[in-house]
Amino acid sequence: MSDRVAELEAEMQRIQSEIAKEKGKEDAREQVQALLKKLDYTVEDLFGPVSSSKTAKTSKPGGVTRGKVQARYRNPENKKQTWSGPEHRPKPQWVEDFEADGGDLESIRIAGR
Repeated sequence: MSDRVAELEAEMQRIQSEIAKEKGKEDAREQVQALLKKLDYTVEDLFGPVSSSKTAKTSKPGGVTRGKVQARYRNPENKKQTWSGPEHRPKPQWVEDFEADGGDLESIRIAGR
């Protein structure tokens, strides 16, 4: 076997190893996200605000940035759980459960928001 073939096979082995590592990260991320969704928590609920500017601000076309949207509703049974409203993302499970039990969103609205 030539040296070049051996080099290419070694490179292929390294790439396959890196691919397996990335797939493991993706699987772990999906499992964590599924668990957070099941428990109706966010990463911020558990670890506080994320310092990455990527999550703190979003960029709109044209380079305009906007800050993170303020929460407008608070779970009466778990004060750490909040929601910014229907125009920002789907309703979390606790909101759906609250409404299914006959709750009115206005009754859990955070004052002044």
